Amino acid sequence: MTGVQTCALPIYSVGSATSALYSVTVGRDAFGASAGWTRNGNAGPVTNNSVVLTDGNPSEASSVFLNYPQYVGAFVASFTYQDVGGGGADGCAFVLHDSPAGPLALGAAGGSLGCNGINPGLAVEFNIYSSYGAGVAMRPSSQTGPPYTSTAPVNLAGGHPIGVSLSYNGTTLSMTLTDTVSRATFTTNVVVDIVGALGTNTAYVGMTGADGGISSMQVVTNFQFASLTSLSGRASGANTVGLAWLNSAVGLVLQQATLPGSAWTAVTDSVVLDAHGNNQVTIPAPPGSRFYRLATP
Repeated sequence: MTGVQTCALPIYSVGSATSALYSVTVGRDAFGASAGWTRNGNAGPVTNNSVVLTDGNPSEASSVFLNYPQYVGAFVASFTYQDVGGGGADGCAFVLHDSPAGPLALGAAGGSLGCNGINPGLAVEFNIYSSYGAGVAMRPSSQTGPPYTSTAPVNLAGGHPIGVSLSYNGTTLSMTLTDTVSRATFTTNVVVDIVGALGTNTAYVGMTGADGGISSMQVVTNFQFASLTSLSGRASGANTVGLAWLNSAVGLVLQQATLPGSAWTAVTDSVVLDAHGNNQVTIPAPPGSRFYRLATP
């Protein structure tokens, strides 16, 4: 899957270059279509940016993962979660993992939330089972079970669609929950080394869900995930331009295009490691306008 970014670094005319640092998003993905995703267990079809994780029958476990690993050293993600009708069990999880199972990874039903046992992994868990207390937890190795932190005044098990926003800057994971009906909000921040927990800065990204003796209809819509990294450019000599990005952002390819409407192609110039630990490519300053981006292959 080719990553799609919302911002590219422009370089203009021979002998000149942009010197400011631009943020680019890499690998923006959504439940837009089934292509690019693997469904496991009881997961419903991926259509119209929506997937049903549990469909009202008991003892179900589901997962849906992007087919290829994404850069997770920094990212943003968002989705809308709903326990349709309210009062169901057991919950769902946003999961990053590097399990040998790849996109086929699936945990058990019930309180395992469909993610327990996916390892190495990290799960942001959303519990709706009343006996455990509706709330959230973030756990390495995708471990599950109480205690869960209350998200009051937002009730995950109340039946309303809940907007979930996640942002990770490399050290802190920030989460905001918004009840789309009452407009109540809950916010928390957790210091976490995701790369350290996974042992890699790329991971399979997706959602899991499960119910047990108490059934539920759990639906996730409006899913968005985008890796974040930075690409900088500046004049590096007579009629040359240097482009640099974090060496830790492995698996990303530097691409170029003249835009608008032109195809993106890989930059084939040699990539070297500079004195600051960044990947760097030195290219002749292009004639006219040229745009550069980082993308997943």
